[in-house]
Amino acid sequence: MFVFSHRIARVTFRTESDIQLSFLMATRFQRFLVNDLEPDVYLRYRVIFPDSLTLPPPSEKEMECIIRFTYFPPNGLQCPLLRSPIVRARLEHRLNWPDQVALELRPSSLTVFDFASRELEVFFTPDMYWFADDPRAGPITFAVFLGAFTATMVHGAGLIRNGVTALFLAPDGGGKTTAVGLSTAGTILCDDQIVIRKESNSLMAYGTPWGLTTNSSQTARVGGIFLLEKAEQFELIPLEPERALEYSWNEHLAYRVPLPKRLRSQAFDILYDICYQAPCYRMRFPKDYVDWDAIDAAMR
Repeated sequence: MFVFSHRIARVTFRTESDIQLSFLMATRFQRFLVNDLEPDVYLRYRVIFPDSLTLPPPSEKEMECIIRFTYFPPNGLQCPLLRSPIVRARLEHRLNWPDQVALELRPSSLTVFDFASRELEVFFTPDMYWFADDPRAGPITFAVFLGAFTATMVHGAGLIRNGVTALFLAPDGGGKTTAVGLSTAGTILCDDQIVIRKESNSLMAYGTPWGLTTNSSQTARVGGIFLLEKAEQFELIPLEPERALEYSWNEHLAYRVPLPKRLRSQAFDILYDICYQAPCYRMRFPKDYVDWDAIDAAMR
């Protein structure tokens, strides 16, 4: 059994796996490793071998119950892992809590999200070993539990300047890494995934391991939100909070798909607070220039 504990945004995640997850050995994850801290969230990865699939398929009544908890498309309902005694025992233990449990079924894996216990279990067959080397693995499994800590993850880059965080939002390839890489000063929290956590009356930004550049030790409140667009010249255009909220909600749907209604509403409230408490701008910029004086002035 391989065991790691990471602390991200003051939340400790304990990962237990039957196989070594190579991406957790990367330097960026090593920066977030901790020891001797009580876990807040458990992530467990379990290999299920074909010769252990000894049960008959679930009955029609059992499948009706499973479907109620499943958010993945119907082809996943053919998942052979439903014939595993271990998997069925775990499902029987959890499927009495419709507001606290969600399932993701795929032909070679089954994932159980237990929001009451803050536990995730991934059961998978040996042909899924490839994901152990996938550096993209993991963000959603961390993100879905953040609501319990009045926090959310956003697809963006965070840069601390003059004691506050400039939050740059864009889809993949939208210029987040380029923008923070042009900074003349400050600390990059992360160039791809940022956790925003509500603490007292402040919205604090934290780095995560999912990025080319990461920082595990610093944090600062969100001072401004900048939606990135590539352009010939630099320009900051004030943006209505509702437009920033609409973009943020749609861009991060994947982080909320498994969430029960209560936690989904909570995630919306956090995004609402971010977009209405910090000034929002549309930032148009060329690949080689950002007007940092303008950024600093916008956040003041």
